[in-house]
Amino acid sequence: MSIGKKVKIALLIKLSIIVLFIFSIVGVDLYLHHHLGKQSGWNYRGYRGKVLGSKEKDEIRIACFGSSSTLGYGLIVELTWPYYLERLLLNNNVRVSVANLAANTQGIIGVLHDAQNYLSLDYDVALIHLGESEGPVGLNNTDVRQSDFFFRLFGYRPILQAYLFEKAKILKYGVNNLENAYMGRTNDALAQKERPLLFKIGASIEHLNKLIAETDKRLNKYENEAKKMQSNKQEPYADFLFALKKTFDWLLDHNKKVFYFSEPYLYDSTQQKLVRSLIEKEYKGKNVFYLDVTRNLDNVKKDYVYDGSHYNEKGNFIIASTLKEKLMEAIPGLRFQERK
Repeated sequence: MSIGKKVKIALLIKLSIIVLFIFSIVGVDLYLHHHLGKQSGWNYRGYRGKVLGSKEKDEIRIACFGSSSTLGYGLIVELTWPYYLERLLLNNNVRVSVANLAANTQGIIGVLHDAQNYLSLDYDVALIHLGESEGPVGLNNTDVRQSDFFFRLFGYRPILQAYLFEKAKILKYGVNNLENAYMGRTNDALAQKERPLLFKIGASIEHLNKLIAETDKRLNKYENEAKKMQSNKQEPYADFLFALKKTFDWLLDHNKKVFYFSEPYLYDSTQQKLVRSLIEKEYKGKNVFYLDVTRNLDNVKKDYVYDGSHYNEKGNFIIASTLKEKLMEAIPGLRFQERK
């Protein structure tokens, strides 16, 4: 056999091993999507719940954008307000599908990109639910999906890295200390002494995740997007309002009806007063609405949140019930302009 043929065979073997390795990783990732999707994870398209197909002719599709309170942090998908909203509207004999497109820590920059990324879902309504993750000065430039290289390139959002991130903390500190680990309230020296081997394995996984994250960060062309969208004004929340207006305008340009609401206990905050003022002044008569959901929730915060900020099962159901009522008030019969 000639040297040239031997080199070709060797290269073919190496290529086959690489391809097999990639397919194995994808297989594991797809399994984790299936296994974790209903718990706290997401489907391979990057959002909670089942993957939605093409919208039917008489179907109304609602897209829910926001951060952890919309995502349903700490709860299975069937206990989130987007899931309840779909069930309640279906009970009203209306063909409705609701997509939960939220992500933990997502800011308004991320919401705008999510609206753009998921335009193919052909949603009629955009429901935006944000708290005060944005400060009076500057912007929250968190963009969970756009910071993921695979999602940007293929529209596929892996879950393996997130799984390994949590698994590493469990190995290092134990499942009973997982919450403390996330909050940075753990003692590494003590944990290493109590579980030396598991701690070492967990630390190795953590190091691998850091390398992956660093590589992804270098490839992330969107990491400075927030700076590009600053309004250069000094008034409180000027940058947030500037980015919010850009989001509203983009959605209106694409014939979407837009509804915005905040956590009930933030309704009277400076930020939310400014948001309402923006909508009243610049979007009166247009399809942008601020929804007040305080009536059923504002005075019973301890009853509808489980950790001081995230809704529990009861809170999510009340939110969904209130939204159903408000949506039907704003859009009688939930009839939308027919698709062309």
